[in-house]
Amino acid sequence: MYESDCASIFESEPVNKLWNNDFKTPKLTTVYFKEIKYILVNAGPLILTLLVQNTLTIASIFFVGHLGKSYLAAVSLASMTANITGMAFIQGLATCLDTLCAQAYHSKSFKDVGEYVQKCILMILLCFSPIGVLWYYSQPLFSFIAPKDDPFVSYLAAEYLRVALLGIPGYICFECGKRLLQAQGLHYLSSHVLFICAPINLVLTYILVWYPGISVGYIGSAISISITQWLMAFLLFGFSWYSYGFKNWISFSKKIFQGWSLMIKHSCTNLVMIEMEIFAFEVFIFCASLLGSAEIVTQSIMFATSSTFYQISLAISIIASHQISCYLAASSPKNAQVAKNCYLVLSVFVGLIIGLIIYFARYAIVSVFSDDDDVKDLFVKTASALAFMAFADAPCAVLSGILRGLGRSYICGYLNLFFYYFQALPLTVLLSFQWGLGIAGFSISMGIALLLIGICELVCVQMINLSLLVEQIQSFRVI
Repeated sequence: MYESDCASIFESEPVNKLWNNDFKTPKLTTVYFKEIKYILVNAGPLILTLLVQNTLTIASIFFVGHLGKSYLAAVSLASMTANITGMAFIQGLATCLDTLCAQAYHSKSFKDVGEYVQKCILMILLCFSPIGVLWYYSQPLFSFIAPKDDPFVSYLAAEYLRVALLGIPGYICFECGKRLLQAQGLHYLSSHVLFICAPINLVLTYILVWYPGISVGYIGSAISISITQWLMAFLLFGFSWYSYGFKNWISFSKKIFQGWSLMIKHSCTNLVMIEMEIFAFEVFIFCASLLGSAEIVTQSIMFATSSTFYQISLAISIIASHQISCYLAASSPKNAQVAKNCYLVLSVFVGLIIGLIIYFARYAIVSVFSDDDDVKDLFVKTASALAFMAFADAPCAVLSGILRGLGRSYICGYLNLFFYYFQALPLTVLLSFQWGLGIAGFSISMGIALLLIGICELVCVQMINLSLLVEQIQSFRVI
């Protein structure tokens, strides 16, 4: 969700400084030691930023988990529904601004930039309205998918969504405003906003869920995220106004009700891709709900654990993408080859370390999220499967970054969708329900999918001729 924002705080040496004066031969060379040193210097701040941003996702699970199984199961189901029908839907529609705002800004049609943003905000609000009604009256839906051994979960999940609905307009404004700034190359402002709001969300969630005399219990987590989403929107536009003014903004006019077909055309494909990718992960929560409340709670803790450790791999992935693309732009295929090999070896080492940490710290990890004995026992039993998935995930993430740096990011999307839907989901049904492995089957099937994706990505990476790619860049000046 925020990868582009995080990458903006990481700045490598500008590409033009990598060339000699003839702009044909590279100025510097790299070796494995230099690349390792570069990662050690730059990965720390980036990992910290990613971990801070990740707290927006796991804060509710962290604080609500100690209230009981029913509450954490409800948060998990409500979050799954919100992510699939809300956040992914909004992000998908807002992607039209990535193209339209950038084109308008670089063609110096500054007023069109603001007009597109206003149109998009209004369009998403109207398109989301039926979904909002579904959220408000969602208890019958949750009665169908909630664990049969705990019918109270459906009531709690519906209550969570009703409160979370209040923050949706703020989230829409934030997503559209973020793209307004990205069109101008101002990526870092949204990162600053997230760096401020993530800690506030943590503190606010604790106060509203646990602090004596102020807390409102379970529903405090939904109130906190709604407040945070509005705060993100206000801070983003506030920073924009203070730093640069709304030079690309226009007064409201009838034009914002026209030309929506162009925006829908630009967003439909990305909307489908984002929804399919989000659904592929969130469907495991739904599958866990069919097994029982302890299973859905444990699956939520496993998701929070894996997503937290994934930020380390993601940071290396971002650095790998940036470094390799810079070396290629500087016409240095040898440097790109050294960097590529360095990141591949490092990814396997990082995956191994993460897997070992998850397995040997399994008792401590589950105690952070829940006090329930059934949940603790189930997590400990499935920790080895989770460790395997985490080990496979690290090389897969770094290879995706390398492919992005090589200008082949579309390969990752196709591989992910194919293996998630045609391998991971069918295998999950077989392992978890037919063979009786329970939620351990989720991690095993996803781990195998990630392993196969990583192998395919490695083959694709090795097949790319870096020297030929540099020649293409020199000829067409595209990367």
